[in-house]
Amino acid sequence: MIERIHEKSKILSPYMPRVVWSNSDTILMTEVLDCETVFDYINAQSGDISNIANLIGECVAELHSIGIIHGDLTTSNLLLLSQKEKVSDNNHIIIPIDFGLSTGSEHPEERAVDLYVLERALLSAHFSDSKFFDSVLEVYLERLATKTQDMSAAKKIVEKLKDVRLRGRKSDYASI
Repeated sequence: MIERIHEKSKILSPYMPRVVWSNSDTILMTEVLDCETVFDYINAQSGDISNIANLIGECVAELHSIGIIHGDLTTSNLLLLSQKEKVSDNNHIIIPIDFGLSTGSEHPEERAVDLYVLERALLSAHFSDSKFFDSVLEVYLERLATKTQDMSAAKKIVEKLKDVRLRGRKSDYASI
């Protein structure tokens, strides 16, 4: 998946680690320096972190626009680092790591499940309500629609996300 990011994403590619060597058992990659997990960053902040919501939305939209479903979108699998070259108005960028569960897909259901995993991670680790995720989702949908030139795809993802949430709530109650 990292190779796909290097091939298709001008935004994330300069910041992603590179595969130096690999075989069927091992992958050796370059190190990402001067960064911290989004998990650690959010936990250390006491003020406004809306810029982080924007960066997360941009990162996930970039992944999904090039057909990558991460599979484990948590704040521990997102790194915050300073931009080398200005690709946005922000001084920072967020990159994904740990692609062990990733797949290639542009299906709205799989994108919605990726977003649902992120929402649940944010709620369980950082926030008591969905306001932060709602900000992430707003930026995600705006960026995805811009990148794919397809507003109907964004609407399909929102509908699928509603379905996924309902299924998730049903399984939450089933375990009580």
